Amino acid sequence: INVSENIPYLKETRFIQSTTGSTGDIIKSYDYKDVGITLKITPQISQDKYVRLKISQEVTKVIEGGLAEAPTTAKRSVDTTLIVPNQKTVVLGGLVRDDTEDTVKKVPFLGDIFPWLFRYNTKKSTKTNLLIFITPHIITTFEEAEAIKKEKEKSIIGDKIKKQDGK
Repeated sequence: INVSENIPYLKETRFIQSTTGSTGDIIKSYDYKDVGITLKITPQISQDKYVRLKISQEVTKVIEGGLAEAPTTAKRSVDTTLIVPNQKTVVLGGLVRDDTEDTVKKVPFLGDIFPWLFRYNTKKSTKTNLLIFITPHIITTFEEAEAIKKEKEKSIIGDKIKKQDGK
């Protein structure tokens, strides 16, 4: 599962000299980086109805204040293997991030001379904790697959109705 944006960044800038005597051309080449959430799960089913889940998760984010042509990214990742009974839920957590943002607002010129009168400082702290709930279902027949599909469809339709009603 990949929920991300593909952001461009400057990879190379080349200047090509003109043979006709004019100024020449600047050629920029860009590369792209996925920024968002990537989740990879490889299941293996045992004979005693347990599911071995090899899980790899990565969360990347563009850090504010970086260069526009070469954005800086922050990455959090986890790689683990779990053994889970059929239809039992497991919670994957630990991808915690603390962000602090300092903002200075001031009246031009006066804020530098009289900061206690014409400047306002704020500090904003944000804590993000990503939790993923995984419930494996071992499906052995077509009827089981159809029953799970109908159950999920009802759940999705119910959620849409709740959103439309403003709940």
